[in-house]
Amino acid sequence: MKINGQSTASKQVITFTIEAPQLDTAKKIWLYLAKDYENSKKAYPVIYMHDTQNLFNIKTLCFGEWRVDEYLDSFTTNKSTSLGINHVGEKRIDELTPYSHEKYSGGKGDYYLSFIKKILKLHIHQNYRILSQPNHTNLFDLSLGGLISFYAVIKYPESFSKAGIFSSVFWTNLEVFELVENLDISNNIITNCEHNEKFWP
Repeated sequence: MKINGQSTASKQVITFTIEAPQLDTAKKIWLYLAKDYENSKKAYPVIYMHDTQNLFNIKTLCFGEWRVDEYLDSFTTNKSTSLGINHVGEKRIDELTPYSHEKYSGGKGDYYLSFIKKILKLHIHQNYRILSQPNHTNLFDLSLGGLISFYAVIKYPESFSKAGIFSSVFWTNLEVFELVENLDISNNIITNCEHNEKFWP
């Protein structure tokens, strides 16, 4: 259920809309810039997250706000920045699943990841001080977002190095296990994160 309350987004969060030709739509992006971004010349690693409507602002949430910006604000010096991509409505299943499901359809995950790799990352690196190397490009999410994060770091290690995932719906796309079995993933790092107070306040 979406709650229309007062915005709780940090002043460090900016938004913009960018065309996603691979998906025949436009995407609203929420970008959290580190607290010391304006007073620094350094570049930052980035964490890509998928269900932005739940990350920063109670006014836009669907499943409960994660308070990502409050968590990052709690640091005197941020070591990374965070970026989220809105996913609401019927296209969410399409874009966050790499394979089609007999009952729920979907299967446009590669198009979605192509948008991130070829359009969104390029825009971010051209306009913000964000490190572009794969070892500084990470993904994080749960449920369908966890599924596509896991798939991305396995399928495209040249673009993404780490994935933080939990409560992922692997049962909708069991083909990901065949992908893992058939690929050399020795250099991929998968981090399984628990939803607890040590990680999120």
